[in-house]
Amino acid sequence: MPSLAPSPHTGHQPDLRALFYTVRERAWIVALCLLLAALGTAGYLYRAPKIFAAKTVLQVEQEEQKILNIEQVQKEHLQSLDFLKTVEQTLKSRTLLERVLTNYNLAKHPRFAPASPEGPRSTEQLVTLLGDMVDVRLRKGTRLIDVQAEHPVPAFTELIANALVREYMRQSVEHNASASDTATEFLQTEAIRLKARLDQSEAALQTYQEQSQSASLEGRQGVIKENLRDLSFKVTDAKSARIIQESAHEQIRQMGTNLTGLLVIPAVANDPRVLEIRSQVAKQESEIANLTQRYRARHPKYIQAHSQLAEWKSALGIAIFNVTQTVRLAYQNARTSELALEQALREQETAALEMGKQTVRYNELARDVESDRALFQSVLNRIKETTVTKDIGSSKVRVVQRAAVPEKPIKPEKIKIILMGLIAGLGLGVLLVLLL
Repeated sequence: MPSLAPSPHTGHQPDLRALFYTVRERAWIVALCLLLAALGTAGYLYRAPKIFAAKTVLQVEQEEQKILNIEQVQKEHLQSLDFLKTVEQTLKSRTLLERVLTNYNLAKHPRFAPASPEGPRSTEQLVTLLGDMVDVRLRKGTRLIDVQAEHPVPAFTELIANALVREYMRQSVEHNASASDTATEFLQTEAIRLKARLDQSEAALQTYQEQSQSASLEGRQGVIKENLRDLSFKVTDAKSARIIQESAHEQIRQMGTNLTGLLVIPAVANDPRVLEIRSQVAKQESEIANLTQRYRARHPKYIQAHSQLAEWKSALGIAIFNVTQTVRLAYQNARTSELALEQALREQETAALEMGKQTVRYNELARDVESDRALFQSVLNRIKETTVTKDIGSSKVRVVQRAAVPEKPIKPEKIKIILMGLIAGLGLGVLLVLLL
């Protein structure tokens, strides 16, 4: 038997050549171990149950959202991953497994739960058994989820995989419908409250219109504004006219009975009657001047001319007096008119202020009515939308690939088991040779 002692050339390392010859001389032991391993592997493969698998592939949809910055991108990514994990865990939840057991009556299915000598299985045991048959995995880097069911019966794997997904869809629809019912009930209650509030607002507005007689408030407000504008213009014109008449009156008052001074005042000098008489006086004076050259002072024509001149001067004094009276009356009338217009303007301004108060209260009540009506109409629209979309399943999960009845088992893995058996037999044979 070759020695396994280390050679002087290799130090403490074993002699590989001697090891090789030793194994070759005992090759029958290695072959026997390989044969036993092959027989054992064949026996295991013959007795091992065949396990089939059916797979359903789901895709989780994602709503498009506007991303504005890096923080929002990271936040959206985390929310997306959380949602995917939530769907994955929901597909393996106890509630969903119980729905599959109940709706498909799996507890009485002989292929799912064969009779046990210990008696009927409990619901918890059946749920655990079903959970062991199902494997749900999220594909890394995708929005795809694989739902795989394993069972010795091929048709049963297809049934479980599709049933699990189908119940998940139904559960989602039921949750949406329940949320819609709750929302509809809340909106209907809110609509009743808002309708009562709207009725109160409209009644308050109607009462105020009747009390303040503001049915034609906008028209009255327009009339008052127009009157204010017209009166403002008239007061300005009256004030200007009064100032002009007051100036003429003051000049006349200062001159008193001085006819020469009065004739300097434009209001007197420009009077048509005064102008006419002054023209006659000037004409008469010119005629007297001519008569003075031809006749003496006691001549009848000369005396008659002076008599007519005196008459015209007397008429001029009367005309000047009349003008002063006219100016005085005009000033008094202008003053009276100005005061009357100012009083009317103040009354109109008071009416405008009162109308403004009424308008403020009216607008406040009108805004309340419009606001309550808008809220009530909004709630009615939401009720209609909720009613229309109540039965629409808005699930974000859709089936990409439905499970089909598998044709080949996935377990046992023959090639892998055979290779492991051969490696075990070879290793056992070599170990025995070394021990011997």
